[in-house]
Amino acid sequence: MGRLSERGALALVSLTSFAVFLSANMLKPVLPVLASDLGGGELEVSGVMMAALVLLSLAQPLTGALSDRYGRVRMLVVGGALGALSSLACAAASSWSHLLALRGLSGLADAISGPAMLAIVASVSTESRGLAFGVFRFSQGASFVLGPLVGAAVAELWGLRAPFVVDFALTVAAVVAFAATFRHEAGGKAGSACSLRAARAVLSSPKMLRAACLGFLETSSFAIWLSFLPARMVALGLGEAEVALVISAEALAFSASSVVVGYASDKVGRRPVALLGSLVAGASSALYLAVSDVVHLALASAAYGAGCSAMYLVSTVAAADLAPEEARGAVLGSFDAIVDLGLAAGPLANWALLRATGLPSSASFTVMVLLSALAAVASAGLN
Repeated sequence: MGRLSERGALALVSLTSFAVFLSANMLKPVLPVLASDLGGGELEVSGVMMAALVLLSLAQPLTGALSDRYGRVRMLVVGGALGALSSLACAAASSWSHLLALRGLSGLADAISGPAMLAIVASVSTESRGLAFGVFRFSQGASFVLGPLVGAAVAELWGLRAPFVVDFALTVAAVVAFAATFRHEAGGKAGSACSLRAARAVLSSPKMLRAACLGFLETSSFAIWLSFLPARMVALGLGEAEVALVISAEALAFSASSVVVGYASDKVGRRPVALLGSLVAGASSALYLAVSDVVHLALASAAYGAGCSAMYLVSTVAAADLAPEEARGAVLGSFDAIVDLGLAAGPLANWALLRATGLPSSASFTVMVLLSALAAVASAGLN
């Protein structure tokens, strides 16, 4: 097959991303309910929810350069296969601790495939890179919208374990179809930069570091939201359908705003878009302190998703602007690893705070407000 056009390659990557993330997001509303049914308390359920995020964060410093060394398509396939198998194993889990370990394995899978996918998008977009990443994030965001709703419906029809089996099947189908079709930069590159060197390149660049700080604060806040809000909802007596609605509301706003945010960042600059996003995310985080019914939780989550979209997308695009083509996978992987440290640091620090102080889980939302305020400060340092 001949080389795909830029638009064709971006469309194929975005479609694959949609399918893979659709299946993965099916698990979000059922995981807290299943973990609770298997004996987990509120903090244990939060641990299950954050396990994949933590392993993703910790593994990416080692996996970022794999796509440059062994091939971007190859690493996407390896990560997808590992993620599919971990989901299938979750269907047979007999305790919340089994779910905890298997979700960690899923995070490792994401750490392998994530940098490869980012590098593919960066390499196939030569102009209007902000818009290209906006389209890519829109495809992911759409799966974040539909996935929880589909997962809740599947669980209602066939039981809490059924979404894990569907996740396995969809992930395998999407990755196989992508590998069979995509031919752009399928092979590795000899002499690719190592992860340590790429990380040093990120840390030694003030511009890259400012973008990484913004992304780190956003992912810290989001990981707290994703780990503690569903557990809090289950503790309040809400089920997988309500959890799915709230998660999808956030994802819908994130997805719907991604293309607009990417376009705006090209036209008016990265800084004002990121600053506005941090202010919106902070204000919506404060709303969680005042509401507890599902409708208001969904509305607050929609506003939060729009704010996160601006911060996260601008952070990624700013890094892609600065990353050299010859080591783009390694540099973006290292950048993502630094940003995604927030996926571990945020929920782990918040979990430790709640455990040590005995504060209610609603205190998590105050922490999110503080992180958004710091993100506003970081936004001021962007170009």
